[in-house]
Amino acid sequence: MKEGHRVKVSIFYKGRVILYKERGYELMERLIKELSGLGKIDRAPKLEGQRLSVTFFPIDVKGEKNGKT
Repeated sequence: MKEGHRVKVSIFYKGRVILYKERGYELMERLIKELSGLGKIDRAPKLEGQRLSVTFFPIDVKGEKNGKT
Protein backbone atom coordinates (compact mmCIF):
# COMPACT_ATOMS: atom_id res chain seq x y z
CA MET A 1 0.00 0.00 0.00
CA LYS A 2 2.93 2.33 0.59
CA GLU A 3 3.67 2.15 -3.14
CA GLY A 4 0.06 2.89 -4.11
CA HIS A 5 -1.10 -0.69 -4.75
CA ARG A 6 -4.39 -2.21 -3.61
CA VAL A 7 -4.21 -5.19 -1.26
CA LYS A 8 -6.77 -7.98 -0.98
CA VAL A 9 -6.78 -10.01 2.24
CA SER A 10 -8.63 -13.33 2.36
CA ILE A 11 -9.31 -15.84 5.11
CA PHE A 12 -10.17 -19.30 3.81
CA TYR A 13 -12.26 -21.57 6.03
CA LYS A 14 -11.45 -25.27 5.74
CA GLY A 15 -13.80 -28.03 6.82
CA ARG A 16 -15.82 -27.42 9.96
CA VAL A 17 -13.99 -24.21 10.82
CA ILE A 18 -16.76 -22.43 8.88
CA LEU A 19 -18.86 -22.93 12.03
CA TYR A 20 -16.69 -20.28 13.74
CA LYS A 21 -17.14 -17.46 11.22
CA GLU A 22 -17.16 -14.82 13.96
CA ARG A 23 -13.48 -15.51 14.70
CA GLY A 24 -12.61 -14.58 11.14
CA TYR A 25 -14.63 -11.38 11.35
CA GLU A 26 -12.88 -10.47 14.63
CA LEU A 27 -9.47 -11.07 13.03
CA MET A 28 -10.46 -8.99 10.01
CA GLU A 29 -11.67 -6.11 12.22
CA ARG A 30 -8.37 -6.17 14.11
CA LEU A 31 -6.47 -6.05 10.81
CA ILE A 32 -8.60 -3.12 9.60
CA LYS A 33 -7.79 -1.18 12.79
CA GLU A 34 -4.06 -1.89 12.49
CA LEU A 35 -3.89 -0.86 8.82
CA SER A 36 -6.12 2.20 9.18
CA GLY A 37 -3.07 4.49 8.94
CA LEU A 38 -1.97 2.99 5.62
CA GLY A 39 -5.24 2.39 3.81
CA LYS A 40 -9.01 2.27 3.84
CA ILE A 41 -11.27 -0.62 2.98
CA ASP A 42 -13.16 -0.72 -0.30
CA ARG A 43 -16.17 -2.40 1.34
CA ALA A 44 -16.98 -4.25 4.55
CA PRO A 45 -15.58 -7.80 4.92
CA LYS A 46 -17.70 -10.15 2.82
CA LEU A 47 -18.11 -13.91 3.07
CA GLU A 48 -18.08 -15.49 -0.40
CA GLY A 49 -18.54 -19.24 -0.03
CA GLN A 50 -15.75 -20.35 2.31
CA ARG A 51 -13.65 -17.22 1.81
CA LEU A 52 -13.86 -14.04 3.88
CA SER A 53 -12.20 -11.17 2.06
CA VAL A 54 -11.65 -7.43 2.16
CA THR A 55 -9.81 -5.09 -0.20
CA PHE A 56 -7.69 -2.19 1.03
CA PHE A 57 -6.76 0.83 -1.06
CA PRO A 58 -4.00 3.29 -0.13
CA ILE A 59 -4.65 6.64 1.48
CA ASP A 60 -3.21 9.64 -0.37
CA VAL A 61 -0.80 11.38 1.99
CA LYS A 62 -0.41 15.13 1.64
CA GLY A 63 2.81 16.01 -0.12
CA GLU A 64 3.02 12.66 -1.87
CA LYS A 65 1.79 11.80 -5.32
CA ASN A 66 1.06 8.17 -6.24
CA GLY A 67 3.12 6.89 -3.30
CA LYS A 68 6.25 8.82 -4.36
CA THR A 69 7.87 11.76 -2.60
